[in-house]
Amino acid sequence: MQFTSLNGVYLSINHCNSLHKANNQKPITNPFKINGGNVSADSLYMDPNLLLIVSLLLFAILLICLTIFLIRYIVKTKPDTVTIQALKANNDLLISRMITEVSIINNNDLIPKEKKETRKKEIKIPSRIVSRLKKQLDQFEKKEDYLNPEIKLTNLSERFDTNTKYLARIILNEKGKNFKAYIRDLKIAYAKEKIDSNRKFRRYKIEVIAVECGFKTAESFSKAFNNMYDIYPSKYIRDIENGKG
Repeated sequence: MQFTSLNGVYLSINHCNSLHKANNQKPITNPFKINGGNVSADSLYMDPNLLLIVSLLLFAILLICLTIFLIRYIVKTKPDTVTIQALKANNDLLISRMITEVSIINNNDLIPKEKKETRKKEIKIPSRIVSRLKKQLDQFEKKEDYLNPEIKLTNLSERFDTNTKYLARIILNEKGKNFKAYIRDLKIAYAKEKIDSNRKFRRYKIEVIAVECGFKTAESFSKAFNNMYDIYPSKYIRDIENGKG
């Protein structure tokens, strides 16, 4: 390509020289004379080594620019360390609160109902009402009204002309137990006394004894009896009949 271009240039120059000679003009000796200076034909073409250096330099500049761009992108998209620490702290606090709440719930489950009620806010009851309710409870026990299987705190409070909070508090303070345990223990104590003293009563089936003592099922009666005396009523009766009681 280089030689072809030069040949074309020199052919044009020779043609011009021929015209100059015909016109008695000075021939062209240096075809690359520019603004009074002399430029050789070889100087118009870049040195291959120089071209390689320039190419490498441009590549290096491009690589540096790309590296800077990547660094800025990574820095911009990288999560803030402070934010991560804050999120971690919040998560730790949340987990700690959950553990505390679960611990409180578990501890409350381990506390008997009787003790849970004593931890409630103390209710101030007028002394005259306390005295009246205590007398009514004594009459309630003497008449054995607790044998009624439908007896509840609500209907007994209405009968005593008071509210459920007052009656429940009086029973808790005077008897040391909640209303349900209070009624249950009265029934079981009655059943044991009847079994101990009445041979005919001992011959009843457990289902009949349960109903006579105010329980709706033989199972609930047997379980309550065993919880209180650590023996089931059926075995207790057999032991008495066999002279072991």
